[in-house]
Amino acid sequence: MRVTHLYEDNLMLVKELKLENEAIKQKQDILKHEYYKLESFSRTKNSDVIAELAVYKERVAQYESIEKDLDDIIVATAENTMRDADGHILDAIGSTPTASKRRIQQCIALASRLQAKQKEVDRLINENK
Repeated sequence: MRVTHLYEDNLMLVKELKLENEAIKQKQDILKHEYYKLESFSRTKNSDVIAELAVYKERVAQYESIEKDLDDIIVATAENTMRDADGHILDAIGSTPTASKRRIQQCIALASRLQAKQKEVDRLINENK
């Protein structure tokens, strides 16, 4: 009788442990699924961020190129090497994007006005000597 009772207790414990084991396996499967889903999302998001970073790096490189071109044009304009026979500023910014082109044209016009005013100042200083 005692052995039968122990056997039944052990059998009940084994059933309980099997049920608990199955529940833990289901939780583990759910957690694995969530982990893989989050990992996939992270990889996708990381790829998006890397692609966006590459775009921004390219844009920065373009802006740096525009800044260099602008500096070169302003210096050349100040030295009067960018003018045609009639004294008009040559169009040296044809490949620049429109918004940037407008800023460059404005800078060139301001540089030209500055150059003209500087010549006028030099002339007036020479007259007063």
